[in-house]
Amino acid sequence: MVEVMTVGDKVAALECVPVPSSGRVFRATRPVRLGDASPGGRCRLDSLARYLQDIAKDDGQDTGVTGNDLHGWVVRRTLIDVHAFPTYLQRLSLETWVAGLGSHWAERRTQMSDESGRVLVDASAIWVHIDMETMRPKALTPTLHDVWGTSTGGRKVGARQMVKPGVVRTSGALHTSSTWVTRFSDFDALEHMNNAAYWEIMEEQLIASRHLRENVRFLVEHHDGITPGAHVEVHRFDVSPSEVTLLVEADGNVQAGMWFGAR
Repeated sequence: MVEVMTVGDKVAALECVPVPSSGRVFRATRPVRLGDASPGGRCRLDSLARYLQDIAKDDGQDTGVTGNDLHGWVVRRTLIDVHAFPTYLQRLSLETWVAGLGSHWAERRTQMSDESGRVLVDASAIWVHIDMETMRPKALTPTLHDVWGTSTGGRKVGARQMVKPGVVRTSGALHTSSTWVTRFSDFDALEHMNNAAYWEIMEEQLIASRHLRENVRFLVEHHDGITPGAHVEVHRFDVSPSEVTLLVEADGNVQAGMWFGAR
């Protein structure tokens, strides 16, 4: 129990830095559409994850960067703080900026606000820069530093693992497991299960914690990519009614670690 709480403590310590006073900030608006909402009208977690992917790519295209600097990115970790879930037909204002840089990765912050300016969702994602030919991490280029460096204010970020499978398994927390069936539509142009599809797993697990609908922190950490045809198991470790850790295995190997709990 104590060691799983350490996972929660590490996740709780992650910060969502504010909008910078200088540097590039990209803005967009979008409504919560029918396909984004739950039967009760709440914007689903996988929809929020798609919003984050879309605005990140839109920002990159808007800068004029091309080639590997535009397309060569994969998500390592995504943190989402839901202060209040957006709802069906609500129009959201989105702001995104790069809040920190590492040797081979960058942290992208995104805020989603309602029309009054109230922040509903804060998100922070670590994106790893990769070589599209080898799919190996690639050092950030001078172009990327020129485009996004100012908004970081010199802040450096790491990409260390938060949810360590060995620690979770030996925690003594209540453990249950279930099979997750992948679909053709879960996979993207990189032939891996898309980042947003992992959040569908989180959304299904959230059903058992209906009391967590405001002021909730969610984290998905990608250890590797799930490929088509893999046998996927979801292992759930309930630390308390308000803190849950998940391990997602494909063919017996952990491919993702997840966590959610009250803030």
